[in-house]
Amino acid sequence: MDSRRTLGDHIDATRVRVVGPGGPDRTNPWADRLKSIVVDGRKLGDHDLHDDKEPNKRINELLGIGYALVGADVDGEIAELHSVDPRREKGKATADFIATLNTGRTVRIELCSLVDERELQYVNVLQTMMRRTNERLAATSGVIELLGTHAPIYVRFYGAVPTPKTIEPVAQELVALILSEGSKLPYTRSMRRVGPEYPALHALDTCWTRDRSDELTHVEIHPNVLLLGRPQPKDAFRPMFEQKAAKFAAYSDDGGPVWLAMYIRSPLTIAYGDVEAIAEREVDFDPHPFERVVVGSLTIGVTFERGQPPKRT
Repeated sequence: MDSRRTLGDHIDATRVRVVGPGGPDRTNPWADRLKSIVVDGRKLGDHDLHDDKEPNKRINELLGIGYALVGADVDGEIAELHSVDPRREKGKATADFIATLNTGRTVRIELCSLVDERELQYVNVLQTMMRRTNERLAATSGVIELLGTHAPIYVRFYGAVPTPKTIEPVAQELVALILSEGSKLPYTRSMRRVGPEYPALHALDTCWTRDRSDELTHVEIHPNVLLLGRPQPKDAFRPMFEQKAAKFAAYSDDGGPVWLAMYIRSPLTIAYGDVEAIAEREVDFDPHPFERVVVGSLTIGVTFERGQPPKRT
């Protein structure tokens, strides 16, 4: 059996589901456009997914350039992207891609993300907790007999934002809690609080429940956006631009044109408001020394070119 997983599989699994008066729209174009961008001789959707950290960093880069270009409606101008290897000289920057345009012209593209670091840490902590908990439960014999095959368990923290230091104690206590009390938990959508006998969970004001579902039994830890406050990726726009502009000479190399592509990463919120805020706030923004600055989040974007008003998509 072919176990190969591609970036296209990931894009399909996480694609935006558009629902209108006629029901789900299964033809929304963004994901298909994303998969069709040609990078290093292969469509982006055909690139392999890997489990180890360094290749996944590369996958994030590929998704990032796709999100920026599709969101800003620039992908249609590009025939192919070519990755640029880092320079051997320590501290010497280089652009991330060379783009061959449909006109035959080439431009360099430097890529960066606009993120709220608090939000990314929060999401990463929850994902790590969830992965460790599920791995340990899967390695414990008799768990399915104890909990049932279609009884996912849902967990949420209401008291505090968990930190990296809480990952291991929370994972340990969740496994102990589920093995001890999971089978006695009624099937319901109403959550119940975890008691003080589980101090790490109790300190986070943890609530949990289980419910009948078509999904196989596993643990899901849901984020609580109210704890974090509204993420603000848009606030990174100016500082990131200034940081990248200071390295323009290295990106340009031979004096050629460079685009700066920014993609918004906000796992807990829709980036529409951040793109709109940047477009409205930066009406007179001058992208110099870059030929273009494009900001995108797959379904929405804005392009800045010198002497022209921002172009929203």
